[in-house]
Amino acid sequence: MIIDMIGHATVMVETVDRRILFDPVLFDTHHDGLFAAHPPRELEFERMPPPDTVVVSHQHLDHFDVRSLAMLPRAAEVLVPEDGLLRKTLAELGFARVHALPPLSRVSLGRTGIFTTPSQAPVVEIGFVVSDPGGTCWNAVDTVLTPETTGIVTRLFGTLDLMLAAWQPLLELEAVSAGAPGFPLRSYGGLLQRVMETNPRAVIPSSCGFAYRGASEWLNHRVFPVTRERFVHDLEQAHPPLRDRVLTLDPGDRVVLEDGVARRVVGGCPWVEGRPAPPDALDFWPVGEGPLLDAPPEWGNEAEVAAAVEHTLHSALPEAIAEHSGLATTLARWGARYQLQVVGGSPSHPRTWWFCCEFAEDGPRIHHRRDPLANVLARITASGLAGLALGRHDWDRVHLGGHYQAFDRLYRATPAGLARPEGVHPPEPLMLVFPARSTFAAMRSHEVRRWSTRPPE
Repeated sequence: MIIDMIGHATVMVETVDRRILFDPVLFDTHHDGLFAAHPPRELEFERMPPPDTVVVSHQHLDHFDVRSLAMLPRAAEVLVPEDGLLRKTLAELGFARVHALPPLSRVSLGRTGIFTTPSQAPVVEIGFVVSDPGGTCWNAVDTVLTPETTGIVTRLFGTLDLMLAAWQPLLELEAVSAGAPGFPLRSYGGLLQRVMETNPRAVIPSSCGFAYRGASEWLNHRVFPVTRERFVHDLEQAHPPLRDRVLTLDPGDRVVLEDGVARRVVGGCPWVEGRPAPPDALDFWPVGEGPLLDAPPEWGNEAEVAAAVEHTLHSALPEAIAEHSGLATTLARWGARYQLQVVGGSPSHPRTWWFCCEFAEDGPRIHHRRDPLANVLARITASGLAGLALGRHDWDRVHLGGHYQAFDRLYRATPAGLARPEGVHPPEPLMLVFPARSTFAAMRSHEVRRWSTRPPE
């Protein structure tokens, strides 16, 4: 069995005697222009082998793309859930062999078997277990699974060779509702639990390969609360049997399943080529409005600000963390990974600094690049940080002026679910360097020196 990742939920599964195309979205821009594939890809449609069977799991437009379906051969067999709208649309497109399948049904396609799995989502939706002599693969797509469903699958198929699992607890509606969305512990814990209950031999995080575009681009930092790297980390931490068996696929990658063993081939699909994307394009940031912008301060120039930032990140902050060993031990117990992003420079020459610290049992580990596993996060303007360092203003000025934003998603992934430290609020390491009382006093002293030399009017 060969599984080609085309992008998002679109995969081609080639068995011993069938070529099955799942949820075809063959153009980067889709869903009425709202989304684009992420990471981007280049798809050579002329080289794509024609599918024997087309599967549409449900009617959401990032899975049910009429433009893509119109490109496919009408002789293909089409499998859909029991949704009249899907059947009607496919008939209007000219597909004559459309089969509506209820959950928990079996279909034999030569030596290939398909079993449909139910979903608790508020839309008619099904997943698919595909099996042939080479192995068994469950493409769960977006389906909302229950312990009953995972129990049925494992009773019928034993240990699955491969699971394409939903991994991102999307906050699509929460992001546009009143109040900032917090980290969705409950739903994310459920996604991890369903994979652990299934206990497949290998897992592919699947069905979340898109990004908002155009006027909706700001949602990229509100809707996706988990990085793929964090999902892999959490799953392997909570379920050690899956260590080194979670396969991350980008568009154009392939998995070959032979004798129950899944082998990843990077760039193995000859007709899809992945394109690079900024690593922080979908980083979750549920606080603040828009990007954090800096402006040159009245009291210093760009070089002075940069020097203060560099000294803080490379000297003062590491020294403060080393001095507070008790704090480091507490944060290590919860697997805290702190990330501070400093945003500065001029509008024509923006600049970003990073400070990241993993609080590990053998001591803090510090580096200066983005950390996709970070779970205690903060960002500050360069002028705000330099102002604290140079005694030009205090924390009130930084907070009230919108120069500083922070949130955390601190939890521990366990076999029983996500554990959140009760009553533990991760301290801001910057507060160790710049205590509130000290910065207030330094700023007042500067103000006194500044204005006391002026004669009274």
